[in-house]
Amino acid sequence: MIKKQITAERSHRTNDLDRVYLRFAICAVMVLVASLFEFPKASLASTTSIQAKDPLVFKTEIRKDKNCTQPCLVVEASLTNTSSESLAIDTVGLQYLIEIQKHISLPSGGSEAVMTKRGDYGPDQYNENTYKVLKAGDTYRTTINLPLMDKFFQGKGTYEIKFTYGQFRDYSFNGVKLFKGTIESSELEFSGNSKRTRTSRKSCG
Repeated sequence: MIKKQITAERSHRTNDLDRVYLRFAICAVMVLVASLFEFPKASLASTTSIQAKDPLVFKTEIRKDKNCTQPCLVVEASLTNTSSESLAIDTVGLQYLIEIQKHISLPSGGSEAVMTKRGDYGPDQYNENTYKVLKAGDTYRTTINLPLMDKFFQGKGTYEIKFTYGQFRDYSFNGVKLFKGTIESSELEFSGNSKRTRTSRKSCG
């Protein structure tokens, strides 16, 4: 009788242990499954935040051409440091690339577009006289005169112009890191005497 009672108690304890182990195993599996779903989300959010915003904003605006002795387009260009740290820029880089697209109306009623690209890629040797330090929130402004003398600007048409800032040197100026990469400007549009600014179509960087 005593042996049967001991055997029953051992069996009862074994069942209790089995239930504990089973609960522990279920919890472990649930934690593992949850981690498999959470980690990729965290990784994706981290990647998105890194690529979300450029530290510089490049804006352009058409001004009156009273300063031009020949037909030209006067553009006010500005580069603003929107980051929380100081950045150095190369002012020559504001004209790294200029893309001009011309839309021409056809007699058939349709239209076609042609494009030309220009740019000032800077001197063969780097010149620190063209470097500027922008503190957080600072803006650099300059005026660019774009000649309109060549055949591309002859005849009727609507023009879209976009500037790209570019600088690719790993360098620090006065202890401040020089921004490396490209930033596209806002897009300008003009037709004949009508000139206006449109919002930019982003590419980046």
